[in-house]
Amino acid sequence: MFRPTRRSTALAALGLLGVGGALAVSLADRAVEPAPPVPPAPGPARPAREPKAARRARRRRAALAAGLARELRMDAAEVRAALERFDVDAAHEARARARAALKTRLDAAVAAGELGAPDGAAVMRAVDAGILEPAEH
Repeated sequence: MFRPTRRSTALAALGLLGVGGALAVSLADRAVEPAPPVPPAPGPARPAREPKAARRARRRRAALAAGLARELRMDAAEVRAALERFDVDAAHEARARARAALKTRLDAAVAAGELGAPDGAAVMRAVDAGILEPAEH
């Protein structure tokens, strides 16, 4: 008659661990294979729903362009294009101001010893690459 001892129990446990490990490795190999890409659903794609505030702002902008076009006796498309150019220019100026303010804060942190110079330079590179957006304060 077989009576389990510590030694036989330990050997059985090691055997089970070995089998479990081999199973885990074989399953891990399968998990590494990339899944095939899912094709897009047929039919027209639904556009993303525009937030309510953005819709309101777009309508206000269109009404402003129409009113200015009437008042200035110009084509509405020309007025809309001019307003869009102004928006783009204003956005670029705001981004430049925010970048300059961030650079000033980073330089102050480096001077105070709160941040290393390479870290400050890395943050600025991330901003310049478009990975981070500087917040205007």
